[in-house]
Amino acid sequence: TSSRQFLVMCSFFEIYNEIIFDLFNPCADRSKLGAGLQVKEHPVLGIYVKDLQEIVASDAEKLVQLMHSGTKNRAVSSTLMNSVSSRSH
Repeated sequence: TSSRQFLVMCSFFEIYNEIIFDLFNPCADRSKLGAGLQVKEHPVLGIYVKDLQEIVASDAEKLVQLMHSGTKNRAVSSTLMNSVSSRSH
C-alpha cells in the first residue's frame, strides 16, 4: 500500500474577446464592464488569475463532473463547419 496522498485542485477559465471568464462561476452578463477576471503576478506564487475559483477534486468522478460543468459554460456558437465551435481563444 502506498502512503502518498495528493491534493488535486481544478480551475477552468476561458478567454473570450480578450476577457477572462471563470467557467465554474459564470457571470450573468458577459457584456457588463468589468465582468472579467484579472491576471496578476505574485513574487512567490508567480502569475495567477485573481478570484479564479479553485475546487478540490476528491476523485476522478468529481474531476469529470467539474469538467462537464465548466464546459457547459463555455461561449460557443455554430459555424458552417462546426455546430459547437468555441468562441474563446
